[in-house]
Amino acid sequence: MYFPSDGDLASVRSALLRLQSTYRIDVTSISEGPIVPLKETITPPFSVDECYQMAMSAMNMSDFHHSVMWLEKSRSLLEQMTKQMNESDGNGVVSMEDILRMMAAAQYNGRNQNRAFKITKELLKTDPQNDLYKKDRDFYHKKAAVSKQRLVDELQYPKPVELSQFEKKYEKACRGSGKQSPRLTKYLRCFYTNHHPNIILAPVKTEEVYKNPLVLIFHDLLSATTEVAIFKEISSQKLAFSIDEEQSVDERFNESTKLFNEDFLKEGVIIPWFSESIDVEQKFSSYGAFDVRSSGIGQRYGPHHSMVDTVQNDGNHLATLQVYLSTVEYGGGTVFPLLGINIPAVEGSAVYFHNTYSSGRYTSKMNDYVECPVLLGEQITMTKWYKTHAQKLHRDSKPSKAHP
Repeated sequence: MYFPSDGDLASVRSALLRLQSTYRIDVTSISEGPIVPLKETITPPFSVDECYQMAMSAMNMSDFHHSVMWLEKSRSLLEQMTKQMNESDGNGVVSMEDILRMMAAAQYNGRNQNRAFKITKELLKTDPQNDLYKKDRDFYHKKAAVSKQRLVDELQYPKPVELSQFEKKYEKACRGSGKQSPRLTKYLRCFYTNHHPNIILAPVKTEEVYKNPLVLIFHDLLSATTEVAIFKEISSQKLAFSIDEEQSVDERFNESTKLFNEDFLKEGVIIPWFSESIDVEQKFSSYGAFDVRSSGIGQRYGPHHSMVDTVQNDGNHLATLQVYLSTVEYGGGTVFPLLGINIPAVEGSAVYFHNTYSSGRYTSKMNDYVECPVLLGEQITMTKWYKTHAQKLHRDSKPSKAHP
């Protein structure tokens, strides 16, 4: 039996902080619920210790803005339960001194030196003879004098972590704020695709999301009761959590595996026909396995690049097909930040996009894509990449970047 390690718990806290930052959720909604409107809260509220641990995780990530928020919540809860506290009984609850010292450090690191100085003066009232508190007070007083900041009575939070333009566009797209220009959308169309014997009588509903580079959504590509259920069953036998402490917090709780053609044949299931349909329509040749990935609440498939400068043995990615085997109620969409596109994860649908222009030229618009963190539900995807080396006899390379 596997029990969560300290690293696993740190990953959970990091995931919650990611949700808080991406979707701009307030501390009370996370600690007491509901995070999602109109959804009943079924977990107990956070304790003083848990809020304090959230603040520590934010501090370790240099996110002093959210650290002060969680420390304020921890302080508020501690004040509410003062009557129940008994320091001699060893109940493990953090003390007010612990909270105030960390809050002063967070404010100082967040460039609020005057606020840090004020907090240490408050801290000294609890123990006027404490040499460590006196040392902190003198240090912050000196720094506040140098900074020449004006101290205001209301609580000041440190500035949020400065995000890159890519990260700003990513979070904006995840919140559904990013929209394409009408100048681009007026040329988009919807049509039926029936380039495979399996879909001649039931063509696939296809929606253009972007023209250049090409982005398509295949609606109702798979049947939820038959095909999706079969693929889930086959992949569930191989999916496994990663418990490698060296992995990033994005990867640690993600389940992943690869499904090869023999895995389908072994189960008496035909090789997914939709892959062959893409081959016919886009003049591609399928290569490699399907990559199946599962992400739970707070997790995501982090920023990744489908094409790199160094060509791999099987070539770089020309196109990507990602099939959704589950519907994510909140979050979990596939985002192209540079295009302002957010593809929702809907069971049985798929997104298909080109990673290069037809000449093979790299385009960052399609190679820097991210999955939004899951807020409610579970995201299960099945992805296939189309590599350059497998297309030599199937697809011409045109000396133009006008269209892939």
